[in-house]
Amino acid sequence: MELALAQNIAKDLVELARPACSRIEIAGSIRRLKSNVKDVELVAIVEDYTSLYERLSQAGRFIKPSVPAIVTGK
Repeated sequence: MELALAQNIAKDLVELARPACSRIEIAGSIRRLKSNVKDVELVAIVEDYTSLYERLSQAGRFIKPSVPAIVTGK
């Protein structure tokens, strides 16, 4: 996808996730301002994993099935 679209999606996801995180930043090719972006990467210090998962789940099909296990370490 084009950078502008990826930036908008990333900003929306950051705002959605922010209440569950003590810090959250856009990473990857969006941060590096690549013209063609394949995925949206965020790096976060999560305070409330359940809230984060619920908030992102409400946003649509953004979470890969394996991500909750990686994020929570379970």
